[in-house]
Amino acid sequence: MRCRIIAATNDDLKAKVASGEFRKDLYFRLKVVSVNLPPLRDRPDDIPRLADIFIQRNAQELGISLPTLPRETIVFLCSYDWPGNVRELENAIAQAMVFNRSDRILPHDFPELEGATPYREPAIKHKNLDKARQIFVDDFEKNFIREGLRHTLGNVVEAAKSAGISTQRYYQIMKKHDIKAGSFKNRSSD
Repeated sequence: MRCRIIAATNDDLKAKVASGEFRKDLYFRLKVVSVNLPPLRDRPDDIPRLADIFIQRNAQELGISLPTLPRETIVFLCSYDWPGNVRELENAIAQAMVFNRSDRILPHDFPELEGATPYREPAIKHKNLDKARQIFVDDFEKNFIREGLRHTLGNVVEAAKSAGISTQRYYQIMKKHDIKAGSFKNRSSD
């Protein structure tokens, strides 16, 4: 009898073998072909395609017509961090489709996605220079702060130090954009 085993992990098995936490013989039995798949948050271009696949699958299972994802919803979904990766996206789409039976899935259909950015028209569409500039600054600040927290796993002091600003200022910007450090703690690149 022949069989193939496909295994997935978030852990660095090589490091676990070196520290004695994982059996060396099992590591070499499993490590025939390794595929490193970055987390979904690092592949935002995949989100619309995956969402479409999940919408089609759920529509078929629920026996309903295919709802659409307007641009504002795609932008909203791409702004979220997806700590649960593809499974979280799949479950979010399923939940939105179960509770919303309309022909469009909108950002408000995803109440569980804490930290996703509400859709705004691109700043270039605004005729007022000051308003357009403020939108760009806000978006930059928000992304900069979130990236710092992601990199330091929610450690505000480290993120502020890395950014070259005071911890107090970092907290001010976090408060301004309703960013919670706790949502970045203990995230691995699953």
